[in-house]
Amino acid sequence: MIGSVAIFITCFPIHWQAVFTGLLATTCLPTASCLSDDEAIESSLWYDSTVKTKVILYSRPGCHLCEEAKEAIRAAGCTEYTLDEVNIESDPELLQRYKDDIPVITFNGVEAFRHRVTAEEFRRRILASPSSP
Repeated sequence: MIGSVAIFITCFPIHWQAVFTGLLATTCLPTASCLSDDEAIESSLWYDSTVKTKVILYSRPGCHLCEEAKEAIRAAGCTEYTLDEVNIESDPELLQRYKDDIPVITFNGVEAFRHRVTAEEFRRRILASPSSP
């Protein structure tokens, strides 16, 4: 328990008294709704703004929709993500799962697009992604 308290105090120093007074259950933890602007900046240690959204494009050779999706991603003109392209033919499970449903684009493991994507929609969704700054 002492280790847990130490971690809590280290991560959330502005609310340390709640741990010792038993008010933890009713004390507002550091969130956008309870911190002032200055406190939010000071407690930004718990948020890493350098983390980018992990985008995976599931495709296969000869897929014209996959080529269109890649072009839309490039045309979006944003840098708030990392991109990996996965050939579904390299993995029997992926081939079974996606077959003719490509391209599939995921953001941090969650499907964001299937079949078609526009540059505008990709940009809007990537900027709204929780990992984007």
